[in-house]
Amino acid sequence: MKKHLFKGSHILAEFYGVSNTSYFDDSALCTCLEYGCQKANVTLLKYDYSMFDNGGYTAFALLEESHISIHTYPEYQAIFLDVFTCGNTNTRMIVDILEEYYQPTDKKVQIIERGKEDFNL
Repeated sequence: MKKHLFKGSHILAEFYGVSNTSYFDDSALCTCLEYGCQKANVTLLKYDYSMFDNGGYTAFALLEESHISIHTYPEYQAIFLDVFTCGNTNTRMIVDILEEYYQPTDKKVQIIERGKEDFNL
């Protein structure tokens, strides 16, 4: 059984100036998420998405280590990301790969460290 550390990184990212927020390629996004998860040392369990009338979409990746959510807003050329992983992972790597995929002209990234390494019951 894999031992998890009771700590993780939660990254809240906002991408602005994204020209392709209404273009959705399910296969390309899934491939990007799979690649990011592999590079970040996390396990992708399930991926799903929902499309909206304005061309936007929400995508969600359930990870063994937690989750990734992507919410697009074509009317603002913006994307909100929520990436949370626990254990020995590289959460920032996932955000960096998604940034390369979406190519925003501006971004805001907040990193929140959660849990603690020396947790004892």
